[in-house]
Amino acid sequence: LYDSHLEGPRGPLEPALAVAAAIAPGETVLVARGPPPASAAAPSRRQLYLWGIQCEGVEPCLHGHQICAVALGDEHTLAVGAGGLCFSWGGNAFGQLGTGGERPSLRPRAVAALSPFRIVDAFAGPQCSGALDSEHELHTWGRMQPASTPERLHTSWINRKGATECGRDVQSACFGSTHALLLTRDGVVWSYGYNEAFQLGWPEALGSSVLRFGLQKPRRSLDLDGRAVGVAAGDSHSVILYEDGRLVAWGANSAGQCDGGGGADLVPLPMPVASLSGESVREVRCVGNSTLVVTTSGRAHVLGGGGRGAAAAERDEDDDGGSGSDDGDGGG
Repeated sequence: LYDSHLEGPRGPLEPALAVAAAIAPGETVLVARGPPPASAAAPSRRQLYLWGIQCEGVEPCLHGHQICAVALGDEHTLAVGAGGLCFSWGGNAFGQLGTGGERPSLRPRAVAALSPFRIVDAFAGPQCSGALDSEHELHTWGRMQPASTPERLHTSWINRKGATECGRDVQSACFGSTHALLLTRDGVVWSYGYNEAFQLGWPEALGSSVLRFGLQKPRRSLDLDGRAVGVAAGDSHSVILYEDGRLVAWGANSAGQCDGGGGADLVPLPMPVASLSGESVREVRCVGNSTLVVTTSGRAHVLGGGGRGAAAAERDEDDDGGSGSDDGDGGG
């Protein structure tokens, strides 16, 4: 007798996973000779806990799955299992669940169009979604994306059917309300979408209404000295984190989300975040009109948020009560 293992469209199945947790309906699974490759060994058990809108009763639907990645939109959720399947559930008014329709779902379901690919990560904007496969190709769908079912961004109409390298060799992606940033594994940043607030970071747009208004096809953002290791996108602003800990931001700044001090309502080009001068940044996230930063020293900073702006922040400081109870941006 020989050792054997199961192989599906996404490769060998992890031996500790239930079969139903590693294959999509209708797929063919083969019995292969020999033990599974070491890369297919199951990780320690991972469970996903959720609460809030569009989350009721979802836990039993993911029973048996090893959850490796999760992404949250305004009213939808994406999860990636160890078997390479991507699941979606929640609101679907813009096709962000990837089903091809607009019917919402409270139950996680595998995104059928992604089942031929082994998905390793997922990203969510307010009403759009993205998934990264094992070949580092990005698939996107939903609002401001190629379709309501996943398509490879590189060969979609968004990228003029492969006109640029945008969507290939991707490390991570982020989505604002109407724009997107992509980071490649060699530190190149691409952007596309709407650009009314200069959120795409293109110097050419300063003197061109054509590059500022309307849906823009992908271009590389302004290259600064250093290698980018992180990107983040808010409603209408963008941030790049560099390998040496520098942070640059641009776009809408009415709440101080780009420089923390308020100032101009627009920052048209990537500029160092002045309020973090001397700090080395480890991680950054954008939510709505907020920028959330963690430095290498462990300090947390919140720039902007809640539509409060610099003037509102000054009023809070002058308040004798000084409760400090403001919880920032309530939106996603």
